[in-house]
Order: sequence, then structure tokens, then C-alpha cells
Amino acid sequence: MKFFSRWQPLVDEDAHTALVFGFMRHAPVKAMLEPWLTNLLGRHVTVDEPLAPHDFWPNYRSLMEGRTRTEPELVFAADDGRPLLIVVEVKPSFGQHRVEQIVREAVDTAGARRSARLAVIMVGADLARPAETSGWQGELVTALRRHGHGHVEAELRYSSWALLGQRLRSSAVEAPEWRRYADDVVHHLRLKGLLGYNGGPMFDDLEGGLTVVNAVELFNRTVKAARELLLAVHAQSPFRAAGYEPFSGSSHRMVRDGTSGTLTQAPESFEASMLLSTYRKPPWPDGAGVYIGVWLTPGEGAEAHLQAGAFRAAVQEDLVWSYASAEDADRPADDDLARVDRTLLEWVSVTDYTEWVYADQPWRGGRGEDDVEWALNALGAGSRAWDG
Repeated sequence: MKFFSRWQPLVDEDAHTALVFGFMRHAPVKAMLEPWLTNLLGRHVTVDEPLAPHDFWPNYRSLMEGRTRTEPELVFAADDGRPLLIVVEVKPSFGQHRVEQIVREAVDTAGARRSARLAVIMVGADLARPAETSGWQGELVTALRRHGHGHVEAELRYSSWALLGQRLRSSAVEAPEWRRYADDVVHHLRLKGLLGYNGGPMFDDLEGGLTVVNAVELFNRTVKAARELLLAVHAQSPFRAAGYEPFSGSSHRMVRDGTSGTLTQAPESFEASMLLSTYRKPPWPDGAGVYIGVWLTPGEGAEAHLQAGAFRAAVQEDLVWSYASAEDADRPADDDLARVDRTLLEWVSVTDYTEWVYADQPWRGGRGEDDVEWALNALGAGSRAWDG
């Protein structure tokens, strides 16, 4: 079976399934599988038998037009007071689930297993259930009814890899004899950036002192940690409720300076000093926005700094370069920016074309939840300049 194979790079959904749910197959169900399901479904769930080889990648005849076979990652029996069939569909990255596949797996599993109740669980890298899946429950019920399974009770749930990682760590505490196995699985998930944000980058494990290889690894970890921070902020309900959109383009981006490629440009144009993600709302004035940034070279101590707040740009190209070259000022000239609460956003930087009002704090490891809350508060304080 696939999950008996030696560890392979996590390049596809089968490898992710083998890694995490292969652990679930062997670990005590009361330490891993049952608590995960109970947390996810919001009610006590039991599993009488450990996962078996035939639970993985079952192959069913498809009832859907244009398809002949269906193969979910995992299908197994559970109980929440009544028999419940669990269907798991795994995706290794962000936004990869498709309603057509989810509906097909539910319909074909119901037809093959003759179950009266289904819980379909989507697993992916998004830290919260993707907004585009909000209407899929209704499509699932409609498809079951259309294919003669209207009597089937079906629910659709979402689990992040980060939630599975939390459960893995907890299982190692509850069943210490499984710690080495759990730690290995968590290590692989961490390497893929699937465990969510836990503060600034950690460097203590690097050996050999300051080498080129270690220096590059330090920089890469820093960029990855900043990405994880932004993903964690974007997944929070206050961020979604606020209606933030990318300041430019159709998707959220993290940009940095120092990306020049022309050899005749100035040496400093190759140096990275800032990471920046910018946002706006449709009603705001042109050039108005809020942002989260990481100052990589603050000049004091060994820590980068987190910065977040509001800005206005008369020229909106190359904002990260403008931000990196901004100089400190006592107060903003822009009347709207001058209205922000300076007890929260106490710092001001300006260029000829931009103004930035922001909060600043050192970026340290192990402060995941605190950093996310801090960033959300700074975005909220900055938004009040434009919300009126």
C-alpha cells in the first residue's frame, strides 16, 4: 500500500495522505483520530476500529456523467451516536479543492457504501475554510438528491494541515511512546510551511556558524515566516469582515526590495531590507491603504521588526522601494492620516510621494497569536483614517 512506502518528498496529495493519515492508522485512535474528528465536527465522535489498508484510496464506480471511477483519499466508519461515514479529500496546497470533485466523491461513496450519513472533510493548506466553499453544502445536498440519495444526511467540513499538526503534537503528549513518530510527521509538515504561523524565524538549530549556506537559509526562513504571518492574518475573521482587498492586482502579494536584475544598477538596488503587503477597501480614496511590513535591517540588535499601519501614495508604483527609503517625520501632512490614534500608530515616515503612519515592534519567535492580534489591531487603527 502507498502508506507503507518509505518517506517521500511531499509533492502530491497521496504523499501528504500517507504521511499524516498513515500515522493515524498506527497511533491510538483516542489520542489522534477521535480528538481530531470531535474538534472538527463539533460533537463527540468515536472510531471503533483503527484505520485499515482498505480505508485508503478506495475505488468506486462513479454515478456522475463523464466519469467512470472515483477515488477519495480515505473513507472509514465512525459514530457520533449514530453510524457516520467519513470521507476525506486531501489537497497539498491552497485553494485546490473543486466542488465538482467533492460532490462526485460524496455521491459515489453514498452509492457504493449505502450509508445514510456522510461527513465529507476537505483537508488543505488554507488556515481557515476557503470562502469560495461557503455554498458547497447546498450543492452537495442537491447532487445527492438528484442521483437518488436524497435520504442521505451529508455535511461538509474543512480541516487545515495546521489543525492536524496541532493534533499531532497533542497526541505525542497523550501517548508519549508515539512522540518520535509524531515529531517526524510534524517536521515534514513544517518543512512544507503547513503548520501555520508561530512567530519570527528560529535559527538556533543551524550549525557551523556564519556560512553562505546558513546565511541563505536564514534569509529563506525569514521570508517564509513573513508569508506564514500574512496567511495567518488573512485567515482571521476580523480581516475578512473588514473587506480588505489587495492594494493592486487581483490577489494578495508579499513583495520585497532588492530584486534588481540589471547589473549596471546601483549595488543597493540588490539589497533586501523590506517585506511588504498592502491592502485597500473599494470606498477609500485613490492611493489610500493599510499595510503589514517586515523591516529586515533595523540597525539595532539582531531582530527584524514588524510594522503595520496606514499609508497614502501619490505615486503607487514600487511602493516597497518608497517604503524602504522613507525617512522619519514628526507628523503626517495628510489630514486623514493625521486623524489616526497616535498612541497605537506612533511612528511616521515620509518620502516625496508617500506617507506612512505605523506601529513597530521587534519580531521574535514563539509569539504567533500575539503577532497576529497586533497586526490586526494596527490594520484596524490604520483603517480608521479612511473609514471616517
